[in-house]
Amino acid sequence: MKRIIVEGVDGSGKTTLIDKLRSEFHFLTVVVNEKQADQDFENWWPKILETDHGDRVPIHDRFYYSELVYGPIIRGNSLGSPALHVRVRNQLRREAFLIYARPSLDAIIKGAEVNPQMDGVKVYLEELTNSYDAIMRAQQHYYDGRFYQYDWRYKSDYPALVDKLERYLLGGN
Repeated sequence: MKRIIVEGVDGSGKTTLIDKLRSEFHFLTVVVNEKQADQDFENWWPKILETDHGDRVPIHDRFYYSELVYGPIIRGNSLGSPALHVRVRNQLRREAFLIYARPSLDAIIKGAEVNPQMDGVKVYLEELTNSYDAIMRAQQHYYDGRFYQYDWRYKSDYPALVDKLERYLLGGN
């Protein structure tokens, strides 16, 4: 199954990007992963991965990687067993296109001021961003051409991203 994951800290432009991509690719269906504090990740992540979207391609407004960033910083731990993490990460690396929404920290701070954030996010924006940077750097080579670091401030970034996504969605990797 093909899927797109858009990751990034609060205020980085993920939702705006997803809206633009949906107007470009009408067969995308948005999956917003609303997590609860007592979420059963052992069943929740696999259920999302196994959901049949028919002829639609899911585009996730965050998914797995956000737990690796927000969990330790906001709650003090990541949820889910190590075996589950390996299973989900490996499946995503095989099938997903990963977009990392990453403008400058100043732009992220301004974006986070405009939209409501969950408790603790504004205090930890720099730490969250640094954590995302490290995790995305580590993941980039596993995605074999299906990774894009997107910065909405650069006009050439969007057409370049659309070109890569067209190749992924309509053909090969």
